[in-house]
Amino acid sequence: MDCGSCDGYCAAAVVFTILLGAGFLKDFNNAFRLGLWKGRGGESVNELKRAIEAVCLVRKILVAAGAFLLFFELTQILVTMDLSASIGYMLSTGFRAPACASAVILMLLPMESTLKMKLWNLQEDRKLQVESENQESTDAQKE
Repeated sequence: MDCGSCDGYCAAAVVFTILLGAGFLKDFNNAFRLGLWKGRGGESVNELKRAIEAVCLVRKILVAAGAFLLFFELTQILVTMDLSASIGYMLSTGFRAPACASAVILMLLPMESTLKMKLWNLQEDRKLQVESENQESTDAQKE
């Protein structure tokens, strides 16, 4: 049985299952809303941190799932080592899983950077707001 055609489905099932089990499925969904679309601007620090963590988790899951599927395909090659004609086909399908996982990771990287920048900007805005409030309160006390 060749598992090369179901590598993408297997990786997606692994990602979905782990995100669901870890409680990050909603946060990963929010990462798309927060990272790709210009939202309403009312994001919280906690919401952004959880979205960043969900994207990082998906990247790690994809690396592990790609490696696992490659390992699985390589074991299939070792089992059928006497069929040297099909080794090239099996290797090409085996390397498809890590290649697809890498492609998805490459698409997630800009979203993660956008989320980190939004978090940084939000924290800087809050820091400036607190500093201005402190300055106003010290000015009011001087008068």
